[in-house]
Amino acid sequence: MIITALADIFTELGYEIERFGDIPGFIADLDTGRSGPTVAILGEMDALYMPEHPAAHPEQGTVHACGHHAQYAALVGVTAALSVSGALDGLSGRICLMAVPAEAPQDNSVGI
Repeated sequence: MIITALADIFTELGYEIERFGDIPGFIADLDTGRSGPTVAILGEMDALYMPEHPAAHPEQGTVHACGHHAQYAALVGVTAALSVSGALDGLSGRICLMAVPAEAPQDNSVGI
């Protein structure tokens, strides 16, 4: 699952993540120690149930076909950049990195 892969990446980069029970998401809260705004950067992790899609999971019938894969790729990029660049030294406030599950309805008959 993507949540496991993301959590592993965040942990390998030295971030502490906060999970919320059985909800497949997490938050990593970075506090610069200096006063300032809180900025959230999120990556939505939806998979759509589309068993007819050529890239659908053969057993689950789900596929990342709505562009969210680009969001969590960007989230990983920002996370890695903040970890290795020293950019946090020049920032104030807090940065809340969020891996967010199930933003889109799972029932494909319901419009977004």
